Amino acid sequence: KKIDLSVSNSVKIRSLFFEFFQTKDFKKDYLKLGLEIQSHFKIPKKFFVLQQNPTPRVFKPGDHGTSLHSDYWYGHGKKFYTVWVPMIGLNKNSSFEMVKSNKENKKIYSLINKKKSLLEKINKINIETFCVLPKSNQAAIFSSELLHKSTNNLSKNLRISFDFRFGQKNDKSSYKNLQSWY
Repeated sequence: KKIDLSVSNSVKIRSLFFEFFQTKDFKKDYLKLGLEIQSHFKIPKKFFVLQQNPTPRVFKPGDHGTSLHSDYWYGHGKKFYTVWVPMIGLNKNSSFEMVKSNKENKKIYSLINKKKSLLEKINKINIETFCVLPKSNQAAIFSSELLHKSTNNLSKNLRISFDFRFGQKNDKSSYKNLQSWY
């Protein structure tokens, strides 16, 4: 479809993504991609799960996405991954950031475990992150335990992306209801 990508059309764009994710063509290609991921990550087919519907993200200039977090905190198990697929508007002023190293990630987790109140202040701590900028036709794949955040969209354009998760249904650290997952 020809789509008006103006800032004023952001709600409609998100709605069109949800419609598109329900089409036969998308589901066929999405499941094919899921099988490629399953094979690449060497997850046995009987344990592989794929989020049924990706999540579209449409950020207008000035919009704030998410504060520093890990998907593990939201119930995705330790054997789960997020796939972030940028569509348009990706640049250093309009992306997301992730913690720079495993050492930094472990340090923050350790601080949070020691001081539960720290979670409320986590975005005020100086944490080394880097801007994620996949090349055209590439995506970012990262562990559910990796700390990341969506920065304010400081560009003058919409940033459009979608993300989805995959993992292993035998992951006891997950508390997601996987009945609706592929």
